[in-house]
Amino acid sequence: WVRTVGLCSLLPLLLTGCDGTTTFCFVSTLGASPQSAIVVVGSSQKFVASGTTTLACTFQSDPATSVVWSVSDSVNVSISNSPGASFGTATCLGATGGPVSVTATLGAEKNGGKQVAATSTLTCE
Repeated sequence: WVRTVGLCSLLPLLLTGCDGTTTFCFVSTLGASPQSAIVVVGSSQKFVASGTTTLACTFQSDPATSVVWSVSDSVNVSISNSPGASFGTATCLGATGGPVSVTATLGAEKNGGKQVAATSTLTCE
């Protein structure tokens, strides 16, 4: 992430501002919403990652360039990392017997060397 004169870029490029200075903009905290959800088996729940950068610009997950979604119970829950409308959508394949962790991870290679993650929960009944 790079911020120059109010511009945040998803590409890890080095940009120079009008005054000749370069300011880097990396995601410092990541969040996932909803924080928790309860869904009937056979149904789906969309999760969205968002965060704050080191310079207070806003981050919103982009399937082509940012977070990777995962679940702690891949037998009963699947989650999409495919670009498009299904990105971040978890589907209940079976009853979970309690909350399952749904995690969005922004890898260090896409965030100036610092990996950040956020976790929500999903219960399938």
